[in-house]
Amino acid sequence: MVESVHDGVEYEELQSVRLSGIMLTVIVRKEVRQHIVRCRVNSVARGMFNALGNKGGVAVSFQLNEAKICFVNSHLAAHMTYVAERNDDYKAIEDGMRFEENGLLCRTINDHDHIFWLGDLNYRIQEPTGQQRPGPMNDAQTFELLLQYDQLRTEMSHDRCFKGYREGEIKFAPTYKYDVGTDTYDTSEKQRAPAYCDRVLWKGKRIEQLAYNSVMEIRQSDHKPVYAIFRVKIKTRDEAKYKLVLSEVLKAVDKRENDNQPQIITERTIIEFGLVRFNEPAMRDFNVYNNCPQQVDFMFKVKDSPNDICEKWLHVDPQSDSLMIDSARSIRVRMLVDPTSITGLLHKICNTPGKCDFDILILHVRSGRDIFITVTGEYQPSCFGLSMETMCRTNRPVGEYKQDEIKQLMVDVTPEYRVTMPREFFLLIDYLHKQGDQLKGIFQSYDRRQPLSSQFNAVRDWLDTWSEDEFPGTPQTAAEALLLLLDLPEQALLEPFVEDLLHSRSKSEAMELIALLSAPKRNVFMHLCMFLREGIERHDYEANNVAAIFGRILLRTSKSNVTIDYHNLCSQFMRRFIHVDSPDTNAGGNGHAGGASGASGASLQA
Repeated sequence: MVESVHDGVEYEELQSVRLSGIMLTVIVRKEVRQHIVRCRVNSVARGMFNALGNKGGVAVSFQLNEAKICFVNSHLAAHMTYVAERNDDYKAIEDGMRFEENGLLCRTINDHDHIFWLGDLNYRIQEPTGQQRPGPMNDAQTFELLLQYDQLRTEMSHDRCFKGYREGEIKFAPTYKYDVGTDTYDTSEKQRAPAYCDRVLWKGKRIEQLAYNSVMEIRQSDHKPVYAIFRVKIKTRDEAKYKLVLSEVLKAVDKRENDNQPQIITERTIIEFGLVRFNEPAMRDFNVYNNCPQQVDFMFKVKDSPNDICEKWLHVDPQSDSLMIDSARSIRVRMLVDPTSITGLLHKICNTPGKCDFDILILHVRSGRDIFITVTGEYQPSCFGLSMETMCRTNRPVGEYKQDEIKQLMVDVTPEYRVTMPREFFLLIDYLHKQGDQLKGIFQSYDRRQPLSSQFNAVRDWLDTWSEDEFPGTPQTAAEALLLLLDLPEQALLEPFVEDLLHSRSKSEAMELIALLSAPKRNVFMHLCMFLREGIERHDYEANNVAAIFGRILLRTSKSNVTIDYHNLCSQFMRRFIHVDSPDTNAGGNGHAGGASGASGASLQA
């Protein structure tokens, strides 16, 4: 059927519906199909006992853009004198045709914007008794004479059927009843009078009929088929205007709701922290006021996990409270970028286009509107939390970089390394190496969640400025800083080969993977192992204890479960590189370590 439509255009069948001998098929252009929704079909049986369906109607309903369209094909009661029965059939179809939507009866035929009703309506030419029938059916004047007695036009004029429908001008011969295979009207014994049984009617606005005619060349039936062509202006939504109107409506509704809702006033909606430094707490206070004639309850809304109303580097107190009429409450926002939160902050800075705010708090008023409070400022970069590769790309102390500058070095991995090992790492190792007997007892334990020592910030500044002054702390604070320098970057030092290294069977096998690390990571690891091994030789610290602490840091991974077996594997790996009696101590890997360290030292001294 689709192949029989116009050439040069792709069509597809939208829907077909059939009731006995009554059938309706809707075919659409393929490019139009995507704009059609809510397509439904139904039928109403008439005829003998209203059940056999030899008479009745079928219909297809759908929505094209914003317009609802319905096509109805019907076969009404036959015979000249059955005018009232035809009217009843029409009424039954109109009343009984329903189009379900989600189990609800929601659309009737008259609920559409554009309706096209066609078929064998069976209304006849009711000529006055005794009047001579016109001559040959071949001119418009004859057709018009016949149509004066057309039952359909008469019934429509008295609103007994098809109220509100229109029909185009008929300029073709009656389409019934012909001898099959000929263009000759009925020559049988009954000699039925010619009639316009087959019609196309429409109802709706913006419909223009372009053609209305019969096809005399088709002779397979005692009816001649008719066709009509229409141009219909379909209602289409102007998205720009729709969004504008919708926005205005929503604003009006929102204002009306807000005027009748509990609400509080905040002293400010932007909390500015200015320059924020690693391990330096800062506080900001702001007030909220209740100007409603009722008590107002408020709370900061949870955004992600069950207990998180803000990022890890922030703390809000109180998180919820009640305000009596004409009362106020001070809220404190505390910010601390520490070892437990620095990784998350740097990750957010790197993954936020443009300016990165520290957080947005949602102050929820019960039964009222939410208030959004922006917490902003600028983070002063520190070496703690940065990867070894990032630190090797710097051309000046990290403390002289701004947030956007260090972000660029973290995101853009194309700049070449300016040194082969971070200066900050080398400065700590160099200081510790010179302490001799004072190293005894360090590296006993480590937990990044514990508060840092009182001297830590001075050590931070010493590292972030590449200071030439004496180290401002003790060997214990230097060890603390060294462990943090290795533990705080988002990726472990030995990634992306942690899993493989954990399951390596020998030092030689592990060295093949370590050789694939970036130069900064590889050099830091080998230099660290030499330093630790030297301390173990001097009996400054115990090998198994050092292997457990550094193994968990260098081989930390989210893919491994924190189990006893995992910790054992970490310690076993480290012992291969730091234990004095290791069978592979003098293997080729040790020589490589010396070469890497020496190269780093030369670069740093240059």
